[in-house]
Amino acid sequence: MAQTLRNAMAERLLRSERALAFVRDLSAACGVPMRFADPLGRERRPPGFAADPPVCAWMRKDRGRAHLCTEAVNSVLAMASDGAACLRCPMGLREAAVPLRIGPRIFGYLLVGQAADAPPDRPTRFNAWRHALERRGLEADRGTMLALAREAQVVDDARFTAILRTAEWGARHLSAIVGEGLREETRSLPGAVEKARRIIRAEALSGPVKLPSVAAAVGLTPQHLSTLFHRSTGIRFTEYISRVRVEEACRRLAGSDAPVTETAFAAGFQSLSRFNRAFRAVTGMNPREYRARHAANSGDLST
Repeated sequence: MAQTLRNAMAERLLRSERALAFVRDLSAACGVPMRFADPLGRERRPPGFAADPPVCAWMRKDRGRAHLCTEAVNSVLAMASDGAACLRCPMGLREAAVPLRIGPRIFGYLLVGQAADAPPDRPTRFNAWRHALERRGLEADRGTMLALAREAQVVDDARFTAILRTAEWGARHLSAIVGEGLREETRSLPGAVEKARRIIRAEALSGPVKLPSVAAAVGLTPQHLSTLFHRSTGIRFTEYISRVRVEEACRRLAGSDAPVTETAFAAGFQSLSRFNRAFRAVTGMNPREYRARHAANSGDLST
């Protein structure tokens, strides 16, 4: 069930012209190719997205060479389970992955990169690439490889760090777009689930919300409500409570200088440790990071 939901979220993203236009613009502004990977790691490049650079396109033309590319992508995806990750592929190009989340659930990845941090035709880089092919029994014309290496885009460390930070902001925006789509779909939710959501939103900020009491209020058994809620919304009953509270905490963190502990209790959390865990699960960062990044972003927009 969980995998099916993640796949559905990924497909919803790929069908959203608003989301795709945003990534196309983000890629053009940053000057590096971007694409998606679904929850199973399969790469997705929607129409209108920048094509692979020549060196990557050449690698992917041959099944043996393409396998090296796939291994690199799978490795960076595995590294990105807790946040953005980056590695250098056998060709010497950087590949970064930023997870896309709804709550704690990763439903895909934004892939960024295919750019070198130093010219790939330098002897050490070029030889590492050539040896990676040779170890697989793959032969390639040296002249062809050198010509391709010289066409590779070079992005220095400072610029790539800025691009990756921008991509992280972009990933949160994409997750918000998918989340908005999920909320729009609640118009067709079963009446008991919609009523449960209203009860949660009314009570979550002021104290504990217990499944048995909500179930009694909507006329279902706790088990029936739990199953129906998960099936209808794509998230669990307790996850929804956390999201409501974290949304309130985000609003307070962005709008005041109140201490984090005060914000946590004002948002309905009963302990700071639970607040920190829930906040990171929903936003991918801790509350202080969220406040600092929001302040920095607000400052950028005001100048």
